[in-house]
Amino acid sequence: MAARVSLSAVSAAGRAALRTLIDLAGPSRPVWLVGGAVRQLLAGEPVNDLDLATPREALALGRALADRLGGRFVALDRERGAGRVVGAGPGVPTIDLVDFRAPELDGDLRARDFTINALAAPLAALLRDGEAPVIDPTGGLADLRGRVVRLAGPGAIGDDPVRALRGARLAARPEWRLDPDTEAAIRAGASRLDDVAAERIRDELAAILGDPRAATGLRMLDRLGLLAAFLPESASMRATAQPL
Repeated sequence: MAARVSLSAVSAAGRAALRTLIDLAGPSRPVWLVGGAVRQLLAGEPVNDLDLATPREALALGRALADRLGGRFVALDRERGAGRVVGAGPGVPTIDLVDFRAPELDGDLRARDFTINALAAPLAALLRDGEAPVIDPTGGLADLRGRVVRLAGPGAIGDDPVRALRGARLAARPEWRLDPDTEAAIRAGASRLDDVAAERIRDELAAILGDPRAATGLRMLDRLGLLAAFLPESASMRATAQPL
């Protein structure tokens, strides 16, 4: 039987916001709950952000939702059609919307970073039935059960080098590990962090430092050669004597 996911862990205010979104999208434009939100719901983890994907016009849909809810809309990446709705009222999580990366959902999921984030569920069915089947084209459900961080595709790091930091952050959680090929790809891609906007590196680093296991995350970055890639001073620090 296919795995199913529900919105039971999402606040009532959050579910109401999602119903408004479905009304705005209309019957001709499907919306999918995707990525980390699906992973967190399946794992029973707190969900602070809702990631949604739609075939087209995500920016317009996000603006309309922010207007309807009295929130604020931020365009994160106009070329990719990615935006965020924040400040939409008490109990409403941050809502991220993005256009598909491919003509169909399957291609969109395969273009994502890691298999455990390449998961999706139809939002309309979730709201109507209380639960919905999980779409999993890359084996993310098995990796979620095995606590393995594995690239969704061989070119995932090359397509977006900041994913190397995200992979280290995910693998630093208790009992999680990196797939060997993924670890090799992260090491090989460390030098490409120079091509990433400083703000994106800051956001991933802040997520690591904000975790109770920040020391584990930093050690993971160091082991994979990522720390030296964006903080070259760390290499010379190794040779600096410390006071007793």
